[in-house]
Amino acid sequence: MEHELTRRRAGGVLVFGDSTACNPDLYYCVRADLPRGGIYVKKLDAHPILVVSDIDLDNAEKSIVKRLGTYSDYGYEKIAREHGPDRAFPLLCDRILHTHQVQGKVVISGKNEVSSALNLVDELRRLGHRIVGETHPTLFESLRETKE
Repeated sequence: MEHELTRRRAGGVLVFGDSTACNPDLYYCVRADLPRGGIYVKKLDAHPILVVSDIDLDNAEKSIVKRLGTYSDYGYEKIAREHGPDRAFPLLCDRILHTHQVQGKVVISGKNEVSSALNLVDELRRLGHRIVGETHPTLFESLRETKE
């Protein structure tokens, strides 16, 4: 993944989804079943982190990602109370990106409902992140082609 991020001049990738089922990009990153999904963040030149709900931590421990966190670790419950459910997830992703100092262009991936993905992109851009779209071949298409 390092090579592809460098080639694309991206500072990192954020992959998210409600489940790893029917979400090949998220499953490719974690190689474990996450019934409630999660957030995978890979910063250029750093080990990835996987953030999941507290209830999915046991499943996340079976993944290939060794740096794990929970939504609670990043204060998701407080964010949701203060900002409401519509803004909570993008603000959680913003906090994760800032905590792990992901800078520059950020590729967003994962098979998700279009409106939730657009909401996330809009909010992250509004918060100052450089979210980029992709053309064919996408980051994960390239990774699968080269078996990286």
